[in-house]
Amino acid sequence: MKKLIKNLLILLFWIFIWEITYRIINKPIVLPSPKNIIIKLMELIQEKNFYFSVLNSVKSIGFGFTIAYTLGIFFALLNLLIPITKDIFLPIFNILRVTPIASFIILALVFMKVEKLPILVCVFMVLPLVWRNAIEGFKAVDYNLIEMSEFFKVSKISQLKNIYLPYSLPFLLAAVHTGFGYAWKSVITAEVMASATMTIGSHIADGKIYLNTDEIFAWTIVVIIMSILTEKIILFSTNIYLNKSYKIKGDSN
Repeated sequence: MKKLIKNLLILLFWIFIWEITYRIINKPIVLPSPKNIIIKLMELIQEKNFYFSVLNSVKSIGFGFTIAYTLGIFFALLNLLIPITKDIFLPIFNILRVTPIASFIILALVFMKVEKLPILVCVFMVLPLVWRNAIEGFKAVDYNLIEMSEFFKVSKISQLKNIYLPYSLPFLLAAVHTGFGYAWKSVITAEVMASATMTIGSHIADGKIYLNTDEIFAWTIVVIIMSILTEKIILFSTNIYLNKSYKIKGDSN
């Protein structure tokens, strides 16, 4: 309860700063008032298109992240089993990691449909992060366990299942937490630049075209709220999973 009150007071403080700044600037087209943004948010949530737009963006993020996460772990496992493949794929992952989202979106628009672009951008932005976290997780494995398992001729599949994956779990979960933040940013950016219809990004782009700053701020707040909710859900699910895992281990001991 104390933490909730503290966070609420901090929020109110920044809203107060926002209101003071708005009054000093006195240009709603540059910085709208908190009151106008709240009114605009209330208007948005009463529209049916609001929920369709949010759902479409969430779907792109969900599909893109799932594909990126699966591929990231796959490539990390491939690098573990066939070490030379790490050197082969490393330049590609480094290029993906440092390429600006805007440049990639412009290039991708040349050869693919706008509807699929946010998913592809999400995959390429999140994939290097997941791959690197998985690699670091595999490096954290106790080498003595690997030597012992090889001494007793334990199969590679059993090593992956019972040694590598459990030890790298914190790194893989961290990739989920951080990766969703990347996913939200990349997908919304792709939607804005590509003007993907009936999405959060398309409404932000429309607000820019028509100089509707209230709408831009309102949809940006929607993105922030959805991103925070996603983070909380992930943390909650992660804690449940870890508690169950530790309980099972404890019972087995």
